[in-house]
Amino acid sequence: MPVRHASRLATLAAPLLYLFVALYALSLCLSRPIHNWDMIGYIAAAKSFETSDPAALHAFTYDSLRRAVTPDEYQALTTGPFRAAVAASPDVLAEQIPFYRIRPLYNGLVYGLYRAGVDIGFATHLLAGLGVALALLLLFPAATGLLARPFLFALPPLAMIFGAFEVARLSTPDGLAYLAFVLAALLVVRRRFRGLYVLAPLCLGLRTDLILFTLPLLLLIAARERAQRRAALVAAVASVAAYVAIAVIWKAPGWATLLRFTFVSSDTHPVTAGGGVSAAQYLGILKEGLKSLLYKKPFLLYLLAAGYSLWLMLAGGGLRNALRSPSATLALAAMAFVAAGKSEIVAVTLGMDGAVIASDEGAIRIRAPKVETRSAVGAGDSFVAAMTMGLLEGQSIADAALLGTAAGAAAALSPGTGICARPDILRLYEALTVDPDAIETLSL
Repeated sequence: MPVRHASRLATLAAPLLYLFVALYALSLCLSRPIHNWDMIGYIAAAKSFETSDPAALHAFTYDSLRRAVTPDEYQALTTGPFRAAVAASPDVLAEQIPFYRIRPLYNGLVYGLYRAGVDIGFATHLLAGLGVALALLLLFPAATGLLARPFLFALPPLAMIFGAFEVARLSTPDGLAYLAFVLAALLVVRRRFRGLYVLAPLCLGLRTDLILFTLPLLLLIAARERAQRRAALVAAVASVAAYVAIAVIWKAPGWATLLRFTFVSSDTHPVTAGGGVSAAQYLGILKEGLKSLLYKKPFLLYLLAAGYSLWLMLAGGGLRNALRSPSATLALAAMAFVAAGKSEIVAVTLGMDGAVIASDEGAIRIRAPKVETRSAVGAGDSFVAAMTMGLLEGQSIADAALLGTAAGAAAALSPGTGICARPDILRLYEALTVDPDAIETLSL
């Protein structure tokens, strides 16, 4: 393959990966949707733009549900004391709708698709799939100016670990909320603050709790960007006003009622019954929530990444500069796969910069020997083959990685598509084994 064609393919590899993952997420939404309980609430909330009659809403919602799901799914969504009560009574369904109406932008989009001829049940998860797909596409330009190029290939798999594909299949506004989050990151990275100031109050129509993200972000911009201080503060005030307006106009039940209904007692009439939670109940909810999070590997990975980022910022080198240097960041990404149980060993080759290896023993970087590169074709394959052979022969992970690095460098000595020569592998491997700087332990 001509060098210019190989270089062009290498340049296109990352955006093509993001495009593939985005299309796959959308295909999952279309072919394998998860018909979760919230689908009922959002169908009713969207239809409530047209009518407030409980009987009409109830009939429409469950007729739509029958068309959208299989008989077995319908039975699951209407079985059990609480679900059966909602399915049997218009008044009980009406008591649930306020918890869903506080997402007016999402409900409005669902209703708009319905009026345009789209099945309303299908619309509830179509929006989630479109949101996740667009978010995955926007991750690429958002990360391009921030991360080292090798790390760009780690973001789509990380999105998979954190559940992006599952969110794309659900009937919730979370897919669009994910899009808003990524779009906000892109606007900050590109310093398009005006767009952010419009997005911040608008995205609260998807999820009002996004204010926990947008408000601190706006205040941080106001504190660090003198030229943007006034505009950022105005956007912060507008966000608070939008939050209050949504709560008043759509009659939000309030956090106390939501906590009680979700974690303490699934009343059939939670809004009418009212009430909240005691201090002891609230502390119990927090305790159980934290306990469940600590058993979730993606959350532990998030803590690791957040702690690592904080350490980089406090160390004075700057987070952006650190992320532009691939070794430690790639090690963090590789360790994510190991921590999530996706692989026992992860190896990331870096060409002339060597390789990063992660396992349950930790992360190391192998420095590549200096050779006269004639062709890089097959170097990665040679690395994998030699490292695999070393592991099968009982070598330690570090020694097998040295053998793989030697094979990759030996392949670079061969012109065109020639394979690596055994004498070159053994010579380079021996040189690496006696080099005290060949292996670097990466501290995360």
